[in-house]
Amino acid sequence: MKRLIVIGINYISLKIQLLINSQNCSIEAFVSDNPNNIGKHINSIPVIPLSDLNKFNYDYIILVNDMMLESNDNKILNLNEFIRYFYDFEIYRSFFQYEEKKKNLHAFITGLSFAEVGINANEFPFSTVNFANSSQDLYFDYNIAKYIFSNKNYCKNIEYCFIGLSYYSFNYDLSKSSLKERVWFYYPFLKTLHNYTDTNNILNKLTLFESIEREVLTNNFKSTLFQLLATINEANWDKFVSGVFSASKKDEGIRLALKDSKKNFPLTVQENISILNEYIKLLKVNNVTPIIVICPTTNYYYDNISSNIKKAFNQILSYFKDTEQVTIIDYFESNFFDYIDFYDATHLNKHGSKKFTNLLIEEISKIQSLV
Repeated sequence: MKRLIVIGINYISLKIQLLINSQNCSIEAFVSDNPNNIGKHINSIPVIPLSDLNKFNYDYIILVNDMMLESNDNKILNLNEFIRYFYDFEIYRSFFQYEEKKKNLHAFITGLSFAEVGINANEFPFSTVNFANSSQDLYFDYNIAKYIFSNKNYCKNIEYCFIGLSYYSFNYDLSKSSLKERVWFYYPFLKTLHNYTDTNNILNKLTLFESIEREVLTNNFKSTLFQLLATINEANWDKFVSGVFSASKKDEGIRLALKDSKKNFPLTVQENISILNEYIKLLKVNNVTPIIVICPTTNYYYDNISSNIKKAFNQILSYFKDTEQVTIIDYFESNFFDYIDFYDATHLNKHGSKKFTNLLIEEISKIQSLV
């Protein structure tokens, strides 16, 4: 029986019994740096100060806060660090929704946050998973698709793939962007960091964590962790996407458009064209219809995107439309949507998402009628 010490008193530590393998492990004590907690018990387990740690015999420490320790790293399961570097609610949500629906999956969605909030998978008349996520690029879109099709038992019913693009998508590489650390969140699922260069340090952290995890945590600890955090995260998410655009947000929309218009990375463009080409081939080999979707934005954004980036984007899409016969649904500058349909200058809210998804369902009906 492995003896554990849990350092930190918070929501995760109070639920830690759900994460550990209770058949092989037992918690000897909780450690707190709050004097008000010392001497108390959690599920009959004592709460002690850090200074008393050496009074206990233990095999591993589970760290759930930022407390600094002078201890052998091979004895520390740093759950706090794992959540910081390798856990993202939006990404985990999409992968676990896939696990729930994969036996009867008929469609999936990839893309950036525009498609994440703009397309409501639950509105479709068939089982759909939305894999679009904040700041996601074409590389991770494609690798998610490869992840799905790697198991032939669960992809035979898939008919459609919605590829959400923005006008700067071909100039965008997450692993080279200011948000490049977000690639770490994908690694537990996709085992790739793309062009991220400082890989040794971060992968060493994960390797160490996984080596201890197998000794201490349950086999399904990731799904349990997601469920533990989901209630709080879902409430915050629902509040976020239920917002309504206000005049105070227009300047941010203009600023984003001007910033996105400056993206000019020819090598990234060439790589992304190649990635999209491979992505479409993968879909067609698996008898899945690719549908490229550009979500609506407000005039504060689309009026300030440069004509050059629009022209280059449309030239690339024309190539795929002509050579691969890919359906393109572009509502970028649509006047069908009002400010009430957005929570900021570039993203649809819950009301606008339902409205847009119903338009996509109508577009699918047109495609089906042509078959």
